[in-house]
Amino acid sequence: MPKTLGHDAEVVVCVAKTKGAIGVRKRRSPAQARVKTVEVKVGTTMHRLNIIAKILLSVGVFIFGHLLATALSQIQGREARASLRATSEALFPAARRSQEAEVASL
Repeated sequence: MPKTLGHDAEVVVCVAKTKGAIGVRKRRSPAQARVKTVEVKVGTTMHRLNIIAKILLSVGVFIFGHLLATALSQIQGREARASLRATSEALFPAARRSQEAEVASL
């Protein structure tokens, strides 16, 4: 239900205080010539934009997290490969020599 005010000053004060308010002056008959009606309308475009911005921000954070996790797993994979390569280069010749020594002792 719209708020009805009697003077222009009241309309200005009400519109200034209420976020998204729009002052509308309606005259239906000469008897209502001095009546001002104020309808408070929430800025639907701004409200909708805020919701869209929040959704896009959430999706952006999700994508950023996924990319970060992928990058970290790639880095860990490279480090693991390097560690396994170093271990293999050190242990394989030692295992082969121990097998040769075992065969030679028989």
